[in-house]
Amino acid sequence: MKKRALFLLGLLCLCLCLPGSGAAQVTPQAPAAVAAPGTISGALVDSLSGKPIEYATVALVAKGSSAAVGGTLTNTQGQFFFQKIALGQYTLVFSFLGT
Repeated sequence: MKKRALFLLGLLCLCLCLPGSGAAQVTPQAPAAVAAPGTISGALVDSLSGKPIEYATVALVAKGSSAAVGGTLTNTQGQFFFQKIALGQYTLVFSFLGT
């Protein structure tokens, strides 16, 4: 009877120790890589004359949103630039008042 009790006590101790040692071997996951910010650039030109459109407003809108994430004006060559833009899908909205 003592042998059986001793055996069960040893088995109980072994069972209680195993889950702790298994958890100690879990390695932490490395954080997911974050994509580096990007750049969006382009030039706005008149479709009829082919001339650049100066000082037009360019808004950067995230997909599924109506609020602008960023905005800028075209330069004298009609060029615009957005820097440090997070990875995602965007829409460019152009507006210009003039003749």
